[in-house]
Amino acid sequence: MSEDWHKASDGAADLRQQVAQDLGSEQDDDLNARLKAAGMYSIPEMMGVTPLTRWTVQAGMTDLDFFQTWLERRLREFLRMKAGYELGDNDKGDELYEWVLAHSIVLSEVLENFKAANAASSQQAAE
Repeated sequence: MSEDWHKASDGAADLRQQVAQDLGSEQDDDLNARLKAAGMYSIPEMMGVTPLTRWTVQAGMTDLDFFQTWLERRLREFLRMKAGYELGDNDKGDELYEWVLAHSIVLSEVLENFKAANAASSQQAAE
């Protein structure tokens, strides 16, 4: 492996460490305590495995290729729904418009970042 790959992986490790520290920040301590007091999951618990996880993970989710396919399918579904609003087939005043818009934006962002990460990983593996 090249020296640049080591530098990149060290930077990624630093970023992961920073994210982990941010997840446990003092800012969130009060919010997490309030969530727990209300009988809810804390933010770190919601980001982990909950009793609902088994219902939200697709049965075929076994590798990154399937994950990309799943992302693309979900994005396509929401872009179709969004197109209906944009073309006037559905009223943007409909209470689902913001839900459809938000999901299409989030799925687009996740897919683009996933593709970028895959491309970077493939390039690093080839070096």
